[in-house]
Amino acid sequence: MIMKRMALMLMVLCWPGSLWAATLIANNVPYVCQGGATPQMCSSSITATSAGSIGIGTSAPQFALDVPSSAHFLSLNLNATSTGGASGSDFWIGQGGANGGKDLAINGGTGTTTGGIEFDINNAATLFLSPNGDIYSPPSGNWSDYSASSTIVGWSSISSSVILTKKIGKIVFVYFNISGTSNTTTVTFTLPYSCNSNSLYWPNGILATTVDRSTNLSVPGKCYMGPGSNTVVCVSSPIGGAWTASGTKIVQGQFWYQSS
Repeated sequence: MIMKRMALMLMVLCWPGSLWAATLIANNVPYVCQGGATPQMCSSSITATSAGSIGIGTSAPQFALDVPSSAHFLSLNLNATSTGGASGSDFWIGQGGANGGKDLAINGGTGTTTGGIEFDINNAATLFLSPNGDIYSPPSGNWSDYSASSTIVGWSSISSSVILTKKIGKIVFVYFNISGTSNTTTVTFTLPYSCNSNSLYWPNGILATTVDRSTNLSVPGKCYMGPGSNTVVCVSSPIGGAWTASGTKIVQGQFWYQSS
């Protein structure tokens, strides 16, 4: 019930076996502060103005919804107590659930997202903000090593391999370091996300370390990806070049690209 601006007035309501009365304050929203046999209307801390503003804890709201707060106290505390709505989110907007509504979930994540903020769109997690301030998109998490799942070509035996990826929205950051005994003249490895088909976003970068036939080359090689591909190709020189199919071979570098 929203009351229009009015002077002080006395409202008397009929109630079975008793009278229900309260002195109302201008713009103040009353509430039942005592029930049972003798219900009573009391003034509350909620104010509704004729301009359409709502104030909680203030009689002069400055915004559409004004909830002032003292230092070190929360103005608004939303906390899920069940698994309803958007998968038990503390705060959500939209249908959520199996209907695929759009929602914002806060403290609604699990695992690495617990205690952080999780943004869900169409009931799917799209962005995480961890308690330490890191931001990333699932499922990569905070610098996930993809080397165990990657298809790596160019070595008969690998002594060490690291392929770290981190995804924020459509941007993918990559760091790699692969070394071992060469058995082919080519080097390729795969990533969990395919490159965008737009040529403006194809990565093409110089290697930080280029070792071929156990020799650290003075002119570094480079790596690149093709449109719509998840395969990284490394060559032994900036203009392209084959590797030696023997001896120690090492490629190390980093780059970013836009995923499809």
